[in-house]
Amino acid sequence: MRKSLAELGIMLEKRRSPEMQVSLQGDKGGQGNQGGGQQQGGQSQGGQPLDKQEEQKQQTGQQAAAGGGEWREEMEIVRSLHREWNGLEPEAVTKGMSSSTQEALEENLSNLTRAVESRQALEAQLAANQVYRYYIEAASLFKTGIPANLERVRYHVTEASLQVARGAWTVAQDEAGKALEIWRRFSYSLNKIDRHTLNQVEHSLTDLVDAVTEQSAILTSIKTEIALQNLDKLEREIKGMNGGG
Repeated sequence: MRKSLAELGIMLEKRRSPEMQVSLQGDKGGQGNQGGGQQQGGQSQGGQPLDKQEEQKQQTGQQAAAGGGEWREEMEIVRSLHREWNGLEPEAVTKGMSSSTQEALEENLSNLTRAVESRQALEAQLAANQVYRYYIEAASLFKTGIPANLERVRYHVTEASLQVARGAWTVAQDEAGKALEIWRRFSYSLNKIDRHTLNQVEHSLTDLVDAVTEQSAILTSIKTEIALQNLDKLEREIKGMNGGG
């Protein structure tokens, strides 16, 4: 499920990105119009008013982001997640998974399915991250080679970023703080990992907390990306140390 959730997350992020890019392009277009309005008389070469032309570009970009490709690939991954969970669930229950974790995972998997069906990229990302949250608890019952606390830090980093996208800054601050708190407890057990790698993770998480506290969306995006990259690097080192390549 972990791999499928990661693939889906990448797809959903791409669904959201064009919407943000269109907005930025619209702002740039407006600035350009102010500078060149006298030369073109407030019209494009095709005779359309510039603001109308930009509006059509934005609508086209938003439609492409929401409906391009019919979301078939995303839905196929969702189907795969249902199958994978059906295969994992019986053994996880046998190993002692709590009923609350079981119910929460299934509920969020249903939420994810509905969000993808209705083509709501952000809502789908939020639901997918909640599926990941409860998957971590189920996977902790097995020998995966990946420490559960590393996965928990990753979950909270991602959640902080998604809450910023919702405009929920207070929630985002709480999530970023939890990521750093779990990391500081967890890092003490990583005495065999290169200190430089550990420091990179520590600083990137601290930077993320600062970015969210400043309520800067662009800084949060940058610091989230760096933190996740550092966590991926750490995971590779842990796997290598454990002989998992």
